Amino acid sequence: MSKLGFHVQGFTPAAVAAVTAQRGAAVIKTMDLQPWAVEALQQWKRNNPGGLVTYRMWIGPEAEGAGAQIERWKEYCDRLAQYVKENAPNGLVDAVYVPFNEITPYAGAGLDRHCELLPQICEYLRGQWVHHGGMKVIAGNFSVTTPHPPEAWGRITGAMRGADYLSLHRYSKSSLREGHEHLYDFEEIYRRNPGLPSLILGEFGVDGALWTDESMPRDERFQGWRAFMDAQTYAAQLSEADDRLSNLDYVAGACVFNLDQYPPVDWSTYLYAGHPEILRVFNGRAAAPGARPAAAASTPQPAQDPPPWLPQELVINWRQWRDDDRNEWKRGSGRERLEFWKHARRIGVDVDRYTAAPATPAPTAAVQRSVGPVARMMADETGIDPALWQAVIDIETGGSGMTGDGYPICRFEVAQWRRRNGDAAWSQAAPFFEGERSWQGGDDKVNLDGSWRSIHGGQAFRRSVIAFASTFGDRDEAFASTSWGLFQLMGWHHDAAGYPTAEAMAAAFAESEEVQARAYLAWARQTGALEALHNKDLAGFVRVHNGNGQVGRFTQLLDRAARRHGWEG
Repeated sequence: MSKLGFHVQGFTPAAVAAVTAQRGAAVIKTMDLQPWAVEALQQWKRNNPGGLVTYRMWIGPEAEGAGAQIERWKEYCDRLAQYVKENAPNGLVDAVYVPFNEITPYAGAGLDRHCELLPQICEYLRGQWVHHGGMKVIAGNFSVTTPHPPEAWGRITGAMRGADYLSLHRYSKSSLREGHEHLYDFEEIYRRNPGLPSLILGEFGVDGALWTDESMPRDERFQGWRAFMDAQTYAAQLSEADDRLSNLDYVAGACVFNLDQYPPVDWSTYLYAGHPEILRVFNGRAAAPGARPAAAASTPQPAQDPPPWLPQELVINWRQWRDDDRNEWKRGSGRERLEFWKHARRIGVDVDRYTAAPATPAPTAAVQRSVGPVARMMADETGIDPALWQAVIDIETGGSGMTGDGYPICRFEVAQWRRRNGDAAWSQAAPFFEGERSWQGGDDKVNLDGSWRSIHGGQAFRRSVIAFASTFGDRDEAFASTSWGLFQLMGWHHDAAGYPTAEAMAAAFAESEEVQARAYLAWARQTGALEALHNKDLAGFVRVHNGNGQVGRFTQLLDRAARRHGWEG
């Protein structure tokens, strides 16, 4: 069994593929419990019997030092426990990190206070799961070279007896072969302090940031293995480290930072999900006894079995497309179908010849050429001119409801979130947000990692903002205050769209644009939006769809877009 484990900050499609393929691993660490992450972790646990699934929630700002208060940390523990219970099936997560953010007490009064409070915190956090099958607690989470001096561990050891695991972060600049004094200093710590619990290296690997300071540009400060070596060299060094760790019984595992995440922000040179030579190191010396094959539902069907909707003359094109490893779309899904037609159009196939709706009132030739398959599907079901549906799609998302990495297009509305989530939650979140906080939201910014960025940056960053916001107050309000998919349907409409929660709707929207469109139709039928389009009442539709702000402007935009697609009014 390999002592090396994945540190997964975000379950991108590449991360899902690596995690579900892993065998013979002792540990995995995640900071992501989105529905697709939970599904991948369930498969990981089936494939790695006896392996530990560990979860860390980043909660800040840090409340450490000589003045740290137990009540504040209990609030953090409550938030962590509630999130895990609501999002992970009972028994999936084996251990959680006490919600400190990389504690850095070297010595003195701050460390004394930490040691005083830690047993109480561990007992309180473990008590959150008394009636939920139990949960192990990982304490410490000490950052890279701390605490020091080594003599400080005398009083830390006593405080740690209330925890199941100790977590340390250990890195080495530029090479795991350099013998950096802190990389394996835990061996001396454990020799001198036999009362310590088992060790999880919560972060491990090459990190050039150890020798930098905040005066340097960010792109120079944060440098992982890619800045120093090729993938094959790093794989060899990780394998050597695994050999050394495997000889230490007290080491439960080491989580190598960082498999993948969204967005990379500063961590692009640390990521290894796209490097098979590195991923092979994480599969141990042999598959763990009793490891099961991947579930049939997630096993790709053979490339020689084309889907039933595919015309015979396009089978070769489809096989070539499916053989490309970048096309990770689930076999047999609506998303796969839509993505293939996009590919076919790019290589010059007359897609409209195959996807045009049969036996419907024939639209003009211009409409047939310019509207997409989703708009035609909606026209078939409603009798409304497809040009109108395409116009709505154009205005809302420019024609696509999915990102290139397989997630629904989204836009987080901080003004709505603040209003819906309440003053108490906002008082905790406010230090991390700034800007006009109006419905336009053009100047809204968020501070996730020490720098201020626009909330409405790239799609991957928007998802990070939603995940961050979900840690304050009611988790689902972050998803409810976000517009999703092809029609940018607000999450608070989840009931009308047919979903129990906003988060459930967001997860479903990751399947395909067709799923998004059907949810929108369900909402439109209940709200009067569908009736307005039937009656060609564009202003009435805009009031339902967009609200009463700037009705005239959006009505004009809708009319112009529809006429470009052949609508005659």
